Amino acid sequence: MTVGLAAMGSYSATIDKCCESGEWIPILGSTMTVNQAMRCSPAVLLVVLTACPALPTESAGVKTYQSVWINSYWAGGRTGSPSDSKSVVPLNFPASYCPPNSMILENHSTRYQSVFSNSASVLVFKNTCSESANLLACVSAGSGGNFSEFPICNVDPRTTSFSRLAQVDMGPNNSGSQSMTWRTTGLGLSLNIFYCGIGDTFALGVVPGADPTDCIQH
Repeated sequence: MTVGLAAMGSYSATIDKCCESGEWIPILGSTMTVNQAMRCSPAVLLVVLTACPALPTESAGVKTYQSVWINSYWAGGRTGSPSDSKSVVPLNFPASYCPPNSMILENHSTRYQSVFSNSASVLVFKNTCSESANLLACVSAGSGGNFSEFPICNVDPRTTSFSRLAQVDMGPNNSGSQSMTWRTTGLGLSLNIFYCGIGDTFALGVVPGADPTDCIQH
């Protein structure tokens, strides 16, 4: 499978193995283990994980799978919509889900000032999906987290402990203000958000072998 590394320029990487622990993954002409990949930037890790299937795994009768992951960042003093946004919907996703572009993010923007008078100094979430949005979120290290309500992610954001994940819950689109909310943020920000398939819930670190951001299949 060939994937583009937009965050690193016009390079591409051929990933011909799944991301099983201990396997070797060719990246830009070299090789690295998954653990080594986790020490890369979240953007590189996001590319690696895009190529990995998310078949449900089972622990004591509980089936889990990887959540949808969106990484959005704002740089260079940009306000409003993100400078760039990437999403990973794992292959073989076992549930119906809201598309990533249904989650609108506006940082330090006046677009929603009629709803939130402080929108020019916060990050506004808007859910345009017909289903409720129950998100977990954290910011990448070194991306303005000290000026944010959001806690700092692990280097691999998926493995961040539940105690360092902020919960953001919104109602469906057209449900009134329940479909919008805000959090205090700085201008420079790299935000990671996760959500499950419709009707499923997060593992939250209580399922052996599952990351806190993994989902329990109901």
